[in-house]
Amino acid sequence: MGARSASWTRSTSTSSESSLEDVSGWYGSVDLEVAGEMAHEIGEAHLTLGSGTAVAKYVVVWKKADGQWRLHRDIWNTKAT
Repeated sequence: MGARSASWTRSTSTSSESSLEDVSGWYGSVDLEVAGEMAHEIGEAHLTLGSGTAVAKYVVVWKKADGQWRLHRDIWNTKAT
């Protein structure tokens, strides 16, 4: 398991989702520690919304099962500016 990063864009595509905003951004690992079959990752996500920008921080706990890393727990919140 190695550090992760990615970028994405999600656009509103149907009239039933008209209250949702277009969202784009990126996330990346700040710290990753592996201990046997468990790992924890700390990271940041930077979001661009129609109404502005936001920065979030997250913690993910990974668990190795059947030879693959699977998300076990996930929590996030906005980062104070």
